[in-house]
Amino acid sequence: AHGMSPQNDTEACRTRPSLTSVDPPGHWDATTKAITVTKAFPCRALEPGEGQGREQTVEMDPESEIEARSTIAARGMVVVGWYHSHPVFIAEPSIRDIENQSSYQSLFREGEDEPFVGFIIAPYETSAATTETSLVRCFWISATQKHCSHGSPMAPSFDMVDDDLDTDVCSDMRSLVQYYEVYTDRVLMSDMWRNRCSKKEKLAVSLQSRLSARLPANKREHVVKYVTEALALVCAPGYWVHGTD
Repeated sequence: AHGMSPQNDTEACRTRPSLTSVDPPGHWDATTKAITVTKAFPCRALEPGEGQGREQTVEMDPESEIEARSTIAARGMVVVGWYHSHPVFIAEPSIRDIENQSSYQSLFREGEDEPFVGFIIAPYETSAATTETSLVRCFWISATQKHCSHGSPMAPSFDMVDDDLDTDVCSDMRSLVQYYEVYTDRVLMSDMWRNRCSKKEKLAVSLQSRLSARLPANKREHVVKYVTEALALVCAPGYWVHGTD
């Protein structure tokens, strides 16, 4: 999964940077050095090259990125971050992630500030996970503390602000399901995760923990059921879309 994080005037996530931490995405306030994130826009990954699997494709499709930026601009928002997933690996930035994040920070630099952050989501990481809630890592690259040519990834501290559910979530999920349903190497939701539960069950627990407590219980249950059942149908053994070869 890849995507862009835009800004607008409604807060969803805020951080204050210090010497050892940085801002997560959102509305950039140059005075307080704070960023606020309100929505994520999913983007397509580049199709894998010859001899590559989709899990080895970490680059965002340029056309998809342009489409997302156009949509964000049309809504009066500004891009302040990006996200991608490490489906079965720990949520730590790779060298390639560091290179991409450094490039984005340079591209979005404002004077001495670089108000652009990255997120990594690890939904089915197995080596260090101790809870069914998926691991999420926010990172920003410090050029002053280097362990490679592009600098060192710094972990930010940030607050989550309770807010209502984005009304586009279900339609976004439906679009993603339709896009990925033809791939034979999709995750099988019936597979076990760490021999504790199925991946579908883990997803449901993780979604419940991330949804706003302000949402009525029946609405939270509806969203979790909608997402898990849609994915379980598409990501089942032997499933093929009608009309495909």
